Amino acid sequence: MFSTEPHRNYRWFLALISLMPVAVWGDHKPAAQGSSVVDIVVLKSGRTLRGLIARQDPKASLLLIVSRPWFVNANPTAATTAIKENTDAQRLGWTQTRQRIVERQKVGEQPPGMVFFLDQELQRLDRLLDDPPPTELEFLWIEIRPAAISKVTRASDERRQIAAHAWNAKLPNVETTDATSLRKELLAQGVNPDLPSHDFTDHLPVRLQSDQEWAARLALVEHTLIEPLNFQGMGDVLTRVSDGQAASLSDVIPQLLQQQVQSLLKELSLENPPVEKSKSQSAWLTNAIRQAEKLHRRGFRVTRLELDAVGSRVRVESKFVARVAENQWRTLWTMTEVEDGTKARPQAEARIEEDPQLKALKESLDSLGLIDAESLRKAVRFGAATMSAQQRVDNAFENFRETYTRSLDRPPLQLFSTTAGDAE
Repeated sequence: MFSTEPHRNYRWFLALISLMPVAVWGDHKPAAQGSSVVDIVVLKSGRTLRGLIARQDPKASLLLIVSRPWFVNANPTAATTAIKENTDAQRLGWTQTRQRIVERQKVGEQPPGMVFFLDQELQRLDRLLDDPPPTELEFLWIEIRPAAISKVTRASDERRQIAAHAWNAKLPNVETTDATSLRKELLAQGVNPDLPSHDFTDHLPVRLQSDQEWAARLALVEHTLIEPLNFQGMGDVLTRVSDGQAASLSDVIPQLLQQQVQSLLKELSLENPPVEKSKSQSAWLTNAIRQAEKLHRRGFRVTRLELDAVGSRVRVESKFVARVAENQWRTLWTMTEVEDGTKARPQAEARIEEDPQLKALKESLDSLGLIDAESLRKAVRFGAATMSAQQRVDNAFENFRETYTRSLDRPPLQLFSTTAGDAE
């Protein structure tokens, strides 16, 4: 399952499909495994493949993305075969997508936005099939049987990011140059390797899509072009919200104040407080899936807040989940951000204090004598932390959605295990 640790834009991109190519075997001295910016696959035949792993399934195959120029240099014979296979597969992918679009257009009346998008995609694919682009493929997909693999060493996300920048900058021998040298070359060109690299999935060859991947892609497109289905909440309680709607501070602030009071009572109590029965971490996701099924929707986004007043942290977790088959749901994207609830954010705090809902809440609590200025200040600071975490998550999701809805044939979608009965 996709990690729930904090991710930046480049991290979700690399982790989802571990893109940013390169690979294969060469004769010149390679970078040591500890300093390589790419994944290293040692074959039982003795050959070493250098690239970034897009998929590794012990029961199926390991999939690498390799840079065509480097592969041609390293092994012209193998490259010739790979280029033909990728070129043929791309045409099959275009044909498959075109056929699926035609079938989709026959399914009843559709919103104008979807009609226009499908028409545009059909015209684009017709042009590609009638007159394929003369440019050579920049990258190639290489599949390796598990039985042929002796050892796999993965590069860190930080090193993969260096590789992505280096390919974008057209640096030579990225596959075999160590991270330190590549970093120096990038800095000399004015490129900061510590910043996210731009997305270049459009440079990857199109591949055939499984029925599940196609269903997931349609769910994401419909979420973009038709009224989106979004849920948001705390604990296991979720409510439907509009696209891009921020967390309701009228819900957040009272819960924080309640947690503060409960924490104080526990500290003053001479007895151990009762231990609450922990709820299933997947119950909230199961709840969202059930609601989506009742609404007959293909996909939804769900965002959940966890507030820890004692630990002074706020956690925002968000997912996009799609129905890929009958009673089968898969996560396409997920991200978690954790923020320090004690950090000062003057501008955000000032906006929160001017919120009409908060002003009304403050007046009610003041009249009942249930809150002091310090408790409210802490709650407002937590609210600002919530806004900060959610903004980063929202921005990352918009980047993901924009990347995967530009066309219906690329880039490939990774499907993670998520079902109504076993959400994680």
